[in-house]
Parts: sequence; C-alpha cells; structure tokens
Amino acid sequence: MNLNPHTNRRFTVLVYTDDNRIESETKLLSIQLNFELYYGCRETDLIAVPCDLAVVDPDKIGTLFMEFFKEVYYLDNPKEYSILLTQNYKDIPRKLKKYFITPIDKKLDIKQLKLTILNRRNAIIKRVNNKRSYDKRIFRLFIILRKLQPENSYVTMDELCEEFNVSARTINRDIELLRHAGEDIVYDVEKKSYKLNMSFSGLTRDKYKYWKKNVIK
Repeated sequence: MNLNPHTNRRFTVLVYTDDNRIESETKLLSIQLNFELYYGCRETDLIAVPCDLAVVDPDKIGTLFMEFFKEVYYLDNPKEYSILLTQNYKDIPRKLKKYFITPIDKKLDIKQLKLTILNRRNAIIKRVNNKRSYDKRIFRLFIILRKLQPENSYVTMDELCEEFNVSARTINRDIELLRHAGEDIVYDVEKKSYKLNMSFSGLTRDKYKYWKKNVIK
C-alpha cells in the first residue's frame, strides 16, 4: 500500500539517529517496502514532519521534548503515530508510554525494525474500514455540545448512552475530549446531569451542519 487512507499521503517513516547502521537499513527497507523516508535533523522534526512511524535514538531527545510531545499528542490516538526507539530508555512519562515501542534487546535489531514497519503499515490497512468510526465520534461530539449549549440545559449520561447506543465509558471519553478542547462541562451531583458553564472552542452551529451534511452519511 502506497497511501495512508486517513492522511492520503504515502506511508512515511522518519529516522532521527546518528546510527549509520539504522539509517542504511531503513533506506534499504524503504526501497523494498515502498515507503517515504525522511531523516530528522533536530528534535522538532519529530513534531513538524508528518509521519506514521518515527525511529528515534533516545539519547537525542530530552525532557523538554517529552513535555512538548505530551501537549501535542495528548488527545491523539497512538495508533496514528508511534516512535520506535533504537535503544532502551527509562525516562518515558507514564502517559506517553503508549506512543513508544522499545527494543526487545538493549538495542534495536534490523529484524524488529522491519517487523515494526510492516506491522504499522498493516495496521493502517486494517483501519481503512473503520474510518466511519472517526466520523461518528466527531458527530457525537457536536451533538453532545449542541444539547448542552442552550442556557440552563442539563443532559444525563443515560440519555446520551441511549441516543448514541454506546457505553457510559465512551460518553465519558467524549466529554473529556470536549473539556480538553475548551468546553467547561461540569457534572451536577444533585441533578446527576452534565451542564456547560462556558464554551471556548470553535464548535459552532455551522460546523455541525457541515459535518451532518457532508461527513455523516
């Protein structure tokens, strides 16, 4: 497969290391497996260059990068982006570990490098048929927000679960995403319902109509 169906660009690997062995082997793999290959020059390339997998020497990244990475990718799905480390690294923050793949041995071997690239690419292929789930989730976010926007509006968990036919856990994740997007959604213990104190995000009526007309089929 040449294109990532979610980004409509070629499957891309970014290499950020001084290890000539890793660089040369990744270049050979890019020819064999037909993927795009970039070489990073600085830490910020790991954020700035769009890629599906980054192969990184942990000695070349620091705590400041980890903090910045946490801010950028906190709400993202780790299935969309992962970092394969070239050697073991103990200082990965707990919340970020899901984004990192560590070597089986002390240092990354070529077999694991190839298998990781193949697994990442195959995982993207399998998610082609699940793209509608992303659209449905965005649709749910708009609907939840629209229900909360009128003044003095309250919505219960049961109402949302029944309307979307999803679990309470799913609704909790959706509400958490809205909170991180700037929506001041709080839970009223007495009414056992959610309410919106103030809205800071750009989720407007026009955007909702656009998604309903053009995205949700």
